[in-house]
Amino acid sequence: MTGFFSLHGRGAIRLALCVAGGAVLLAALFWWMTRPDFQVLFTELEPADASAVVEALEKRKVPYQLADQGRSVLVDRDVLYPMRMKLLGDGLDLKGTVGLELFSQTEYGMTEFSQKINYLRALQGELARTVMGFDEVRRARVHLALADSSALRRRGPGAKASVWVTLAEGRALQREQVSGIQRLVASAVPALSPSAVTVLDHRGVALSLRASDDDGVAAEDVRLQWKKDIETHLAQKAAGILDATLGPERATVAVDVALDPSAVRLTRESVLGTAADGGGRGVLVRKRERRLAGDNPVPGPDGASAGASRSSDSIEAEYLAGREVRQTVLGSGAIRRIGVGVVLREALPDDGLARLRDVISLAVGLDTDRGDGIAFTQAGAALALPAGHDEPAAVPHDIPPPAPLWLPVLLLPVVACVLVSLWRRRARHRLPPVSLSEHERARLLIQVRRWLSVGDEGKTAS
Repeated sequence: MTGFFSLHGRGAIRLALCVAGGAVLLAALFWWMTRPDFQVLFTELEPADASAVVEALEKRKVPYQLADQGRSVLVDRDVLYPMRMKLLGDGLDLKGTVGLELFSQTEYGMTEFSQKINYLRALQGELARTVMGFDEVRRARVHLALADSSALRRRGPGAKASVWVTLAEGRALQREQVSGIQRLVASAVPALSPSAVTVLDHRGVALSLRASDDDGVAAEDVRLQWKKDIETHLAQKAAGILDATLGPERATVAVDVALDPSAVRLTRESVLGTAADGGGRGVLVRKRERRLAGDNPVPGPDGASAGASRSSDSIEAEYLAGREVRQTVLGSGAIRRIGVGVVLREALPDDGLARLRDVISLAVGLDTDRGDGIAFTQAGAALALPAGHDEPAAVPHDIPPPAPLWLPVLLLPVVACVLVSLWRRRARHRLPPVSLSEHERARLLIQVRRWLSVGDEGKTAS
């Protein structure tokens, strides 16, 4: 080791490098041990919410870091939980909503109109926070149009509301959840019906069904949903009977329901006051009796006085004849006709088919007077041709079926492989070309000429 530093020039340089390396190593170890451990304070923030959190941290001079493209804010682990509680306790406005904390700082001299506006904002914010409690909802906004409660405008339009939701990626609200949101908002707002609450997603698609139009007739989407629900319910009942009778997946059933879209309004009018009330004359309002007694004697038959005084009685009665009007509204959606179609895998005897028809008709609620019907058929059975059409000609059985189209496709690679192998084998046994020198060519030419001359002499001798 002493030899490593024994040289005057190089030894000093090596010593300096070792000391510097050790100092850097110690500094890096100290930084790694004392560096702050940043943890997530808030995540999945919108740009406006992230800006509010950063502004609050800068006011408190707390170091922070941004991650996930600015959607997450990180702070040191030592101040993570205290800082989170402080920010939430100070009423940090996250997700762009404000609630009833608006009234925690009451300002003197506030007008009644300002108080109504603050109450509306607080109510909208509280409802939005509740809707954002759904796992499928990432962000929500509620807009309320409250009804005027003044005495002069009691017959004005009722309250209305709309809920705008931003759904999480890959998530969707079920129909029951949308109906629950409508009932939630309607329960928190006076004089608001669930049908007056509209729910939309971030694409502008209405998630809630419009219950009825201005005339009280059910909307088209509501009628279509009623039709689907009724058909599904009746099909499940018929399928259960078929599975219990024939076995599982031995028959297929389909149900079609025709609904009546019209709404009927019935008005009944009757006169108040019956025979028990006042002899059919109406309702007795006031009655007064008067009796008059006189001193004049009553004359007899012969003109003499009969010794009795004359008196008179009068009765005054006042009756009131009114009327009563009752209106009954029958909503749309009444069943006009039901049709059931059943496809059987196997044929059934006539008596068994008749019993099965009766059972399904009772379970589904078919009414022949209404025009309901049920039909059975067997899978693969020949369909009857319309009148005027000839039956198709029978195909002779001795004609072989055509070859499948995929057979040439499979044989083509096999034939190509056989041809390639034959060509390679022939090329392997082929003799390579021989190159001759000038001397060998001359000798070969002399030999060929000699063979030719011998052939010519043989022909001449013959």
